[in-house]
This record gives sequence, structure tokens and C-alpha cells, in this order.
Amino acid sequence: MAGKPKAISIMAIVFLSITINHGNEGNLAFVFAFSRTLDTMIGVISAIIVNGVDFDFIEKYKSN
Repeated sequence: MAGKPKAISIMAIVFLSITINHGNEGNLAFVFAFSRTLDTMIGVISAIIVNGVDFDFIEKYKSN
């Protein structure tokens, strides 16, 4: 991320919006943060799997 200033600025905005909106909730803020982390991890793993699929191989397999 060091060479991506736009990504860092978006990350900072999201972090601040979460901390400002959920900072007063006590323990619920940790539950919210854990939920967001889990959702993000599921999304990243799904994206890695989808990007790893070789669609050309699938098309060749279907045509045979």
C-alpha cells in the first residue's frame, strides 16, 4: 500500500467513519469490528478463488 495514496486515503476515511459512528457503543464496537473483519476476509478469499479460476480451461473443457 505504500505506493497507493488513494487506497490509503480511502482506508483512513473508512476507519474514521467506523470509529466515530461506533466509538460510543462500548463492547458492541468490538463486535462490529470483528464482523467487518470477518466479512472482509470472506470477500478477499472469495475474490482470490474467483481470480484463480482458469476460465479458458473451462471453455476448452466445455467445447470437447
